[in-house]
Amino acid sequence: MKKLVILLAILLVSVLVMTGCSPAATTPAPTTAKPATTAAATTTAAPSTSAAPITTAAPSVTAKPSTSAAPTTTAAPSTTAAPSTTAAAGTGNTITWEQAKDPKYVNQTVTITGPIVAINPGWTTHLLVTLGKAKPDGFDIEIYDPTQFPDGFQKAWIGKTATATGKIQIGQMLANKGLNIFNITDASQLLIDGKPSGK
Repeated sequence: MKKLVILLAILLVSVLVMTGCSPAATTPAPTTAKPATTAAATTTAAPSTSAAPITTAAPSVTAKPSTSAAPTTTAAPSTTAAPSTTAAAGTGNTITWEQAKDPKYVNQTVTITGPIVAINPGWTTHLLVTLGKAKPDGFDIEIYDPTQFPDGFQKAWIGKTATATGKIQIGQMLANKGLNIFNITDASQLLIDGKPSGK
C-alpha cells in the first residue's frame, strides 16, 4: 500500500512535469516595512529675538540763538552848554571908540566905550547906535534885536556912555559899508552908564 502511494505520487509529479505546471510557489506575503519613524525634526531654535533697536537719542534741539540784548542805550552825553558866542559887556581888551575904528582890531573881541550921540534905523529891524561923533566920523554899534531893550531907549540913551563887548567886523550896509562896526546880538553885551541895558 505504501508502495502504491509512492507510485501515485511519482506519477503525479511526472504528469505535472510534462504539462509544465509547477506547483504554485507560495509567494510570501510581502512584509510591508513600517516606514522608519522619521526622527522628529530638530526643532529649530526660534531666532533669537533681535535686541530692541537702540533708541537714538533725539537730536538735541539747537538752542535758539540768544536774542541779542537790546543795545545799551548810551546815555545821551550831557549837553554841554554851548559856549556863548557873545562876550558879556566889560570883558576883554577895553579900547575907546576912536581906537575901534583902526583896521587892526577887525575880527578881534574887545570892549568899546564912548558916548552915544545918535541912534538911527539900520537894515530891516536893526538899529545903529553911533558913539563919539555923528556919522561918518563916529563908530557904529549895530543892534540886531531892539525888542530886547526897554521901550523908548532910542531917546533915553542919547548922551549916556555905552560899554559894549563883542567882535569888530567890517560893515556891509550902505550906512557903514567898509567901516569897522560892532554887532550886538544879546542885551548882555551892552551896558548903559555901567548898568544892564536889557529889559
